[in-house]
Amino acid sequence: MHCKTCNTNKVQDDFYASNKTRCKECIKASVRANRLENIDHYRAFDKARASMPHRVAARAKYANTIAGMAAHKAAREKYDKTNPNSISAKKRYALSDRGIERKRIWCKSESGKTSARKNTVSQRMLRPDRNRARTALGNAVRDRRVIPWPVCAIPECDDKPQAHHPDYDRPLDVVWLCQAHHMQAHAIVKTALATF
Repeated sequence: MHCKTCNTNKVQDDFYASNKTRCKECIKASVRANRLENIDHYRAFDKARASMPHRVAARAKYANTIAGMAAHKAAREKYDKTNPNSISAKKRYALSDRGIERKRIWCKSESGKTSARKNTVSQRMLRPDRNRARTALGNAVRDRRVIPWPVCAIPECDDKPQAHHPDYDRPLDVVWLCQAHHMQAHAIVKTALATF
C-alpha cells in the first residue's frame, strides 16, 4: 500500500483500517503537530473532560476499590522515591501552624470523624494484640494499678508522656515516652525488623 503523505510503499499492517491513504506514523505525526499548535484548546478540553460528573464519580468509585488503593499507594511511593524532599515537606507542613489548624478543623468535620472511625476499626482488626494491650493498660490506669509518669522517660525531656509497649504480650510493661520519642522508638523497631 502507498502512503500519500510520506510517499512510500508499506505493508497493510502499517495503515489504520479507517484510513488507507496515510500510514500510521504520518497520522500520529500530524496529530502531535496539531496538538502542539492548539495546545491551549486541548488543555482546556482535557480539563473540562476530567471534571465531568460521571468521570469524577468513576474516579472516586475506583479509588475505593482494592486495586485503586494499591495504585494510589504505589504512585505515592514512586513519587516519594523520586522526590526525596516530598516527605520532609509533608512533615514540615503537618507541624506548621497552618497544618495543625487545618488538621484540627478536618478532625472536627463529619468526613474527618468518619475517617477516624474507619481507621480505628481497621487498625483494631489488623492488629488485635495491640488493641488488647491498649485496653488492658487503659483499664489498669483507670483502676490505679498502673500510675502514668508525669513526664517522658528520656532525660532532659519534660513533655507529656504516652505509653509505649515494647512487647504487646506484656500489656502492663510500658515505657512512658513523649510523642516524639515514642515515634522514634517505633521507627527504630521498624528499621531493625526491615534489616532481618
